[in-house]
Amino acid sequence: MIMEARAEAVHLRRRWRASRGRTRRSRPVNVEGKKMAMADMFQYKITNAVNVNRNQSALVPFLSAEFKGSKVAVFNKNVQANNPLLAIRLKNTFNMPLEGGPLTIFEDDLYVGEAMLGNISPNEEKFIAYSVELKCDVSSQDDNELRDVYKVEIGTNQYNKGYLYFYRNRVFTTTYVFDNKNERPIEELFLEHPRRSSGTLVETPAADETLDHFYRFKLKVPAKGVVKFVVKERETANETHYLTHAQTYNAEDWIQKEYIDETVASAIADIVSLAEKIKEMESEKSLMESYQSELQQDINRYDDMLGALSNSKASNYAAQSKFRDFFTKEQNEAKKQKVKVDEDLTKIRTAITETQTKRNNIINGVRFSRDFPKARQ
Repeated sequence: MIMEARAEAVHLRRRWRASRGRTRRSRPVNVEGKKMAMADMFQYKITNAVNVNRNQSALVPFLSAEFKGSKVAVFNKNVQANNPLLAIRLKNTFNMPLEGGPLTIFEDDLYVGEAMLGNISPNEEKFIAYSVELKCDVSSQDDNELRDVYKVEIGTNQYNKGYLYFYRNRVFTTTYVFDNKNERPIEELFLEHPRRSSGTLVETPAADETLDHFYRFKLKVPAKGVVKFVVKERETANETHYLTHAQTYNAEDWIQKEYIDETVASAIADIVSLAEKIKEMESEKSLMESYQSELQQDINRYDDMLGALSNSKASNYAAQSKFRDFFTKEQNEAKKQKVKVDEDLTKIRTAITETQTKRNNIINGVRFSRDFPKARQ
């Protein structure tokens, strides 16, 4: 590998143009060929002086050495959907940072592709893609499965009182098929499978590498051969049910699946019955409150009418007396009815509170836990 840099005492770019120089004399630089790392900043120092004429530039080789690397194939469906990429697996063993730039690849003295090399720190390893392996077709298929409930809990601690928890998982499956049409095997094919943020591998061979955004698996695909590889990731898919909202048909279904026992089912039935009773009483209370409001409006209206009669200067006292008697009678009747409604409202509100308390006591008193050791997680 030969890497070249422009000769300018200290620089951070591979190329430099001496546009401001005024003389043609040599620019002496440090005679030690070494790197200096300063966080992400670094510099190269070459071993001899370089002549750089004004308005000209020069390419200066600063590294000529063999590197440790190998030819591999890399497949990531989010990068290239149907074919793997050919790449160089390059490790920086030069004890100095390598700055990014164009890279030309030859195989058996034949040009096979180009790539852009990013910055590589000492001892860092990178996959540098330079071409597409068109003679290897890749297909992938995604699926998911909601696994069985493996644990049930109700009211086992102070934080889950009144809640029914079904612990279960969802498994996401991706099936890859690699069809190598080459006459030669692909000795190292790296499958990069995107990681789910909260997933873990299950029923899958251990990944050769686990990175922030994907798993990397190393595969071998024989010549004219087909390899199938399945990746499964498990994510939590727990279900939470508040017992207040449970229905009888829920309890019947859970009993059939053996998620709960008869004691819990009986408690749920009582909770449902009390919830229906509360709903009926709430509906009745709402009607009574509406009637109470109407009666109060009638009482207020009669007050206004009687007030108007008292302020009236009309000379027909007989007619006024007649109206006054009528409004007073109607107002007294409305007040009488409102007193009765007020009493009934007090009773029904008390009944609702008592029923809610009874229901809540049942809810908070349910304790249950069951494990299903044979469930597929």
